[in-house]
Amino acid sequence: MKTKIFFYLALLLLTACSNSVEDLTTDEFKLQQLTSSLSGVENPSFSPEGNQVYYLENLGFNQDALRRIDTDGRNNEIVFTREDLRNYVLTDDNATIIFDNSYNYPDSADTEILITNYFGDGFTKVLAKSDSTAFLDIFPVDMNPVDSLLLLDILFEENGTITNRVFTYDLVAGRYKQISGNLNAYASSFSPDKSKILYAAEEGNNSFTINTADTSGNNVLIIYRVEEKIELAGYSLDGFKVLFGAPDSMAQIQVSSIASDGTNFRWLTYNGVNNKPSGYSNDSKFVLYSSNRYVENPEDYDVYIYDEVLDNEHLIMNNSGSDYGVEFSPKEQKVLILSDSPGLPNLFIYDFTHIYH
Repeated sequence: MKTKIFFYLALLLLTACSNSVEDLTTDEFKLQQLTSSLSGVENPSFSPEGNQVYYLENLGFNQDALRRIDTDGRNNEIVFTREDLRNYVLTDDNATIIFDNSYNYPDSADTEILITNYFGDGFTKVLAKSDSTAFLDIFPVDMNPVDSLLLLDILFEENGTITNRVFTYDLVAGRYKQISGNLNAYASSFSPDKSKILYAAEEGNNSFTINTADTSGNNVLIIYRVEEKIELAGYSLDGFKVLFGAPDSMAQIQVSSIASDGTNFRWLTYNGVNNKPSGYSNDSKFVLYSSNRYVENPEDYDVYIYDEVLDNEHLIMNNSGSDYGVEFSPKEQKVLILSDSPGLPNLFIYDFTHIYH
C-alpha cells in the first residue's frame, strides 16, 4: 500500500513540476470530425498543399481504397482501389502517388511498389519483394523527386538473421542502395532538403541510436544514443531539429528534441507516463504528441500541443478511447487527429489558430 501511495505522490510531483497545461477540449467549434467510416481509417496524412487529407479504408473482400477529402469535409472521393494496400507516399508536388500492394494467391505471393498519378489513372510497377530472396517485406516511406530516389524500409534476411534495413531505390537506374549497413534500422525519412537520411538503429548490447547519413549512405553521424528503443518522429521543417521519443529513468517514453548536429538535447515532456511524438509545426514552434496519463488504461491516449517558445502545453482532445495526433498541416494552423472514440478509428481536424503566435 505504501508503494502505491508513493507512486501516485511521485506522479503528482512530476506533473506539478512540469509545464503548465491548458485544457482546450471545451472549444468544440475548433474540432471538426472529418470522416465517419464504418470500417475505420488507416495511415492518414495531409496533402503537400494542406488542403486535403489522404487515408486508407478497407472496403471488404480484400479490397482497400486510397481516399482523399478536403479539410472542410467536402469532396470525399476514392483515388483508386487495390488489393491489400498498406502504405503510400505522396511526392512534394502531389502529382505522384507511390504505394505498396501485397497479394497472396495459391500460385503467387508478393509485395509490389507501384506508381500512379494524382487521379489514380494507370499503374506502373517499380519494384517488388521478389527482386531479392533476402527481401521478406518492403515498405515505401519517403521520396526524393529531384534525384528520383525512393526511400524504403526492408525486412531483410541474411545468414538466418532477420533485420529491418534502410535502402534507397534509384527509379532511373533501377538500383538498390543499402543505407543502414547491417544494423537493425527503422523509422527512416529524408531531411526537408532531401540531402540527408534520418533513421533509428539498434546496435546491439542495449544500444539504440539516431543516425543521419547522406543519400549514398556515407558520412554517418550518430546524434543520440540510449539504452532503450527510440521512437523517432523526424526533422523539423527547417531541418535544424529532430523530434523523437526517448526513455526516461523509468523506461517511459518522453517527447524529446535534439539539434540535427547532435547538440542541445531537451526533454519536452517529463511526466512519468508514456508519450508518442508526432512532429513539428511548419514554423517549428509547436510540437504535436499523444500522452497516456491514465495508468489504469494503457491504451487511453490524449492529444497535446506543446509550445516550445512559451514552454507550455495545450490539451486539445481527450475522448474516452485512443486519440492520436497524426501531424500538423503543412500550410495552416490545423492538426490531424485519429480517434477511435466512439467506435472505429476516424479522422478529426483541430484548428489551433487561437494559440498560434
